[in-house]
Amino acid sequence: MDREHALMIVKCYKEAILPLLANAKVYLYGSCSRNEARKDSDIDVAVVIPKLNGDWLDTTSSLWLATLNIDTSIEPVLIEECKPSPLYDDIMRNGIAV
Repeated sequence: MDREHALMIVKCYKEAILPLLANAKVYLYGSCSRNEARKDSDIDVAVVIPKLNGDWLDTTSSLWLATLNIDTSIEPVLIEECKPSPLYDDIMRNGIAV
């Protein structure tokens, strides 16, 4: 899958999750963002929020459920800006904001 196709899918995904997390920023990262994806590659998506005001498991489950209506190759990860990590740093450097 090329980067443009992945971005189109992630834009649809973002629209689907914004009612759940209105202040979320969504990023494409990984092989699709680098345009190195193969046919069997997943679509790595970071959902970045300032701070989670609710249950992490419920929120993460909702993010995964939203993939069922868009594309099951989407692999969402929930990240809080208030809890930076090496993954967060990499996404901020190399990810593509959607």
